[in-house]
Amino acid sequence: MASMNTLVQSSESKETVLQFYGPQFYRYMDMVGRNDFYGWSGDGPVRSLAEKMGLSRDSYVLDIGSGIGAAARYFARTYGCRVTGVDLAPANHEIAQERTKEAGLEHLASFILGDALEISYPDQSFTHVFGSDAWDYFPDKLRIYRVAHRALVPGGILAFVDAAWTTPRRFHFESAIGPVSYATTEEYASMLQAAGFGHIQHLDTTALATQAVLRAIYQHVTKREQIIDAFDERYYLGALEVWAEFLAHMSEGQLQHCGFAAAKKEVT
Repeated sequence: MASMNTLVQSSESKETVLQFYGPQFYRYMDMVGRNDFYGWSGDGPVRSLAEKMGLSRDSYVLDIGSGIGAAARYFARTYGCRVTGVDLAPANHEIAQERTKEAGLEHLASFILGDALEISYPDQSFTHVFGSDAWDYFPDKLRIYRVAHRALVPGGILAFVDAAWTTPRRFHFESAIGPVSYATTEEYASMLQAAGFGHIQHLDTTALATQAVLRAIYQHVTKREQIIDAFDERYYLGALEVWAEFLAHMSEGQLQHCGFAAAKKEVT
C-alpha cells in the first residue's frame, strides 16, 4: 500500500486513489499497528535510508507524496530539520496537520495540499527531496526526478524508497489502491543519472519490507473479529488479499523493495 501521490493520470485513476486513501483506510492501518507509517513497507526502509541522507538541523526537506506526514515528522523529530510535505489527497493533508500539531512539530514540519508537479518551487530551495512508497503512482519517473533536481541546491540529495519489479506487470491489488507503475532497480538508477544526479546509492530494503508485510498480516489475522466489526467481512478479506499479493510477489522474486539516494551534480 502506498501513500497518496500526485501524478495519477486519468480522472478514473485519481478517483480510485482518492477513495482508497480516506478515514476508513487510516482507521484500519492503526488497527494493524503501522505506527503512523502507512506505506506498505512500513518504517524500516525509511529509517535505513535516512541514515544515508546526511540530515541535520540545517537541512530542508521537500517530501513529495507526503501522505499523513509520518516521514516528515520522523525527520523533524530525529534530526531537527525543516520539512515541507506535499500531497494531493485532502484526507492525507488534514491528518498530517493534525498529527504534526499533536506531536508539537508544526514549527518544523508543514504541509501543502496540491499537485507536487504543478507547484512552483523556488529553484535551489531544498537540501533534500524525499519520497516514501509514494512515487509508484508516477508513471513518468524522470519528470519527478527533474522537478527534484531543479528544487535542490547543488550537491543536494534526492532519496526515495519504493517497490521495484523485475518485469512490468499488472497487479490485482490495483483495482483497490489504483494503478501503480514501478521500474527495475537498473532503470531507477539510469533515470536518476539522466536527470542530472550522481553518486547514486542503491539500498536493498526487500527484507525490511517483507518483515513489515508479515507483521501486518499477523496483526490482521489476530484482530479478525475487531476488523470485521469495525468494517465488514468483505473489507477484511480484501485487505488480506492485498497484503498476501505483496508477500507472494516478493517471495517469488517478482517484486523487490529498494531505497535510492543520489546527489545533484555540483556546477563546475
